[in-house]
Amino acid sequence: MGIKSLRDRVKQVEERAQKASVAIDNRIQVFRRKIRQPREIQRMEKVIFLLGVSFMLLVQHLLVSAPQHLIVLYCWSLLPLMIIRYVEFHRVKWHYFLLDFCYYVNAFLFYYLSRDSSNSTLFNIVFVWSNGPLMWAIVMWRTSLVFHSLSHITSAYIHLLPALVTYVIRWYPNTEQAASLCVWKDCALAWGDVFYWPLCLYLVWQVLYLMKTEWIDAPKLQSDPELSTSFRFLSKSYAGTPLGKIVYIFGDRFAIVMFVLMQFIYTGIVFVPTYWLYQNQYAHATFIIFITGTSIYNGAGYYIFKMSKSPDYFKDYFIEDPSNKRESEIWFKRYIRRGPANPATGDNANPNAGSQSGSPGGSSSSNSLGPGAGVSGSVNHAGAGKRRFSRAGRTPSMSRNADKWISEVARDASERKEGKKED
Repeated sequence: MGIKSLRDRVKQVEERAQKASVAIDNRIQVFRRKIRQPREIQRMEKVIFLLGVSFMLLVQHLLVSAPQHLIVLYCWSLLPLMIIRYVEFHRVKWHYFLLDFCYYVNAFLFYYLSRDSSNSTLFNIVFVWSNGPLMWAIVMWRTSLVFHSLSHITSAYIHLLPALVTYVIRWYPNTEQAASLCVWKDCALAWGDVFYWPLCLYLVWQVLYLMKTEWIDAPKLQSDPELSTSFRFLSKSYAGTPLGKIVYIFGDRFAIVMFVLMQFIYTGIVFVPTYWLYQNQYAHATFIIFITGTSIYNGAGYYIFKMSKSPDYFKDYFIEDPSNKRESEIWFKRYIRRGPANPATGDNANPNAGSQSGSPGGSSSSNSLGPGAGVSGSVNHAGAGKRRFSRAGRTPSMSRNADKWISEVARDASERKEGKKED
């Protein structure tokens, strides 16, 4: 009984230690990639965060105090952002995304504002496009307003700003717009205005897009699988979902046809609410606030996800009292460096625990995997933290150290929960 139960106990401890170690290692890898970034990159992210928040405050200020100036801000900021986006996307072979419908709408809106701002037909078209497909794309594709990322800010910009610009023109027109457009409060769009020209020009874009990607540049795209288009990206991302299965219901040969058809149906459906948004300012404002809130909510989820991958977040999960700095350092070293910290000194019993061998640019050959470094093995970082354990690497103190480590984790988590209940 004693030997068999001891072996079962050792096996259970190994499994528990393996699971805990894999979870910790995933957070460590993110942390290590972060700290390897040059300080210039981290400083640039702070600057972008400052500019992103400032831009949002400026938009809010203009909407309240000088709505027409928002149109000027949009026209002057669109071109620089598009140039930066082209350079950024071309570097990672994403430049075919710039042919998507959202960029087509922004180009159309820019032409309308700069060349033919008194054309009521063009305004009706950009109103339907901006408050239809572009806004609902934020919900469908989970566009996030992440202030430290210029890429995320630009994505939110090209989806949100056109709706705000059309909101200003519709409800706060200047003298020229009021004289040439139907922007009085009793004006309404006809159903023909909602569907006829918006759908016709949408089909023009779709034909040009297919000619570019499926005919003119087809050899280039086939020879380079790293080049990404909307169809390639969405077909991979949604391969296992009902939408992905519908796209491939008739096989690979007709997948692009089904993709285009589904996109056309989606576009026609989201055109419908714009009929009522044009007639009611409160409905229009509520809709914009809802979509903007969705984008901010998605961005909040992004930040929480990133923080949950940080070792500091993991450390603070167990140590709630920031005044106990010494104990926090002990826990940090234990989880990050993987050796059992000496409570007296705060140092690792194994100085090589958690160290990685390998040259810069190469892969590490070994990793210490847990408390006491009693379990040896290799880590496949590309395979979501899969591990292989070697029996030859065991030490007599492995089960004792691992069991003590896990017990302390469970005890601290329990005390943390009890402390919250008392509060």
